[in-house]
Amino acid sequence: MLNVLIFTHVVLASTHAGTASTVGQCDISQLALDEHWLFPSSSQTMSLLQTQPVKTVPLLQTQSVKTQPLLQMQAVKAKRVEVGRNEAEHSIDSLAGFGAIGWFVAAVLACWATAPSMKTAGAKATYEELWPYARHTGFFACFIAQASWLYYFFLANKAADPHFGTYFWPISPDLPTLVAMDICAELVRRMVTYNAKYVIFCICFGMSKEDYVFAKGARSEWTESDVAHFSEKYGAHNIKVMDAINRRLGHVIVNVWRIVLLGFLARSISGRLQLLIVSAVISTSWRFLLEHSKSNVASFMFAGARISDGRFGRFNQVIVSFFSSAGKILAILIFLRSSSPLCDTETEMGSLIGLALVPLLWGDTFGELVGSFWGRLQFPVLGLGQGAKHKTVEGTVAVWMSSTIGLLVKIAIRPLPPSLAHWMPLHLAAIVAFAATAGEALAPCGTDNYSVVVSSAIALAVMRRC
Repeated sequence: MLNVLIFTHVVLASTHAGTASTVGQCDISQLALDEHWLFPSSSQTMSLLQTQPVKTVPLLQTQSVKTQPLLQMQAVKAKRVEVGRNEAEHSIDSLAGFGAIGWFVAAVLACWATAPSMKTAGAKATYEELWPYARHTGFFACFIAQASWLYYFFLANKAADPHFGTYFWPISPDLPTLVAMDICAELVRRMVTYNAKYVIFCICFGMSKEDYVFAKGARSEWTESDVAHFSEKYGAHNIKVMDAINRRLGHVIVNVWRIVLLGFLARSISGRLQLLIVSAVISTSWRFLLEHSKSNVASFMFAGARISDGRFGRFNQVIVSFFSSAGKILAILIFLRSSSPLCDTETEMGSLIGLALVPLLWGDTFGELVGSFWGRLQFPVLGLGQGAKHKTVEGTVAVWMSSTIGLLVKIAIRPLPPSLAHWMPLHLAAIVAFAATAGEALAPCGTDNYSVVVSSAIALAVMRRC
């Protein structure tokens, strides 16, 4: 500041004296002798410093007066746009919600209509006559129920996020790699379960090779007497245990792989969603096409079909395949819907989907094993195209306990994401496990792979906002 003052006074002094027109021609030594020039009074300094602000204040005030109406207009316009967007989101959510609820009610009624018909098969119709009716009703309930909820959350997310469509198109760069790894893992799982089925049925429980070949074949011509044959020859309890071990082995393998694939290997939300869509189309299509086939390829692919399901053994796996993929897709859409500016769902998605799959992996597994081995207290549940079934209280308790322990282990291995870090691990595990247990206990047979994942995802989404 002192240098600026010296420079200014040099210019003024040289001009006033008339001895020079530039600073270089001024006698600096003479000016330096004047202490008033070198050290001007405070009043002079203040007057010099205040000259420019006094001149610029009216200009700034004038500009602010001119721009104030423009800023007010822009604020009003932005507010109107925000209000319109909120109204649009509310309208879309309401429309989608009513549509989803209506379709879901229709699906539940279809499931409800199937079970009583199967219960009264001897009084109203034969097993063969109910077979096409039950399959058509099951397919209707399956696809309508899933389409309704996927439709609702798709529209809800699209209204909240203008860029939501980019999760589905263009194709994610890592999609080919993910699909190739998933196909290889699926073939490995089929090989393991196909060979393990022979070990469990023939070596461990002494099933004859003729019965084993018949059990792994096509089911479209089975009758109630075929199921009764196995139950009488090997014992109903042993058949139930064989089915549970064989089915849960493949269940554990595929869901461990899904947690690794979706939680760690897939790096983007678009990659996960597109992979699940491709997987749902491929797995459901080949199961649907091979359901009635008597080839070895069909026996290889349907190695997890239960004997106790009778004619509906392969049909059950067709339904389970679609429900399982749809549940994972819907879980991701639920997590996206629960996003907020304070939580980064893109980076948290791997951890969230892993938490939602843990109850499916351990809860569903131990629930069926405990219920099959030691279950005594039974309660009825609806059947989706395969007749009414029973679940056990012991199995339901095992679902909650194993889900809680599994979640605690998962949290110990990979800490909770920031949006859930304010929850104590034990509280979070117990709540999510309870939601998964309720979904498993209330779900119609063949749909628990869907209900467990969706119930867990809803609980986690609510806890992110609490």
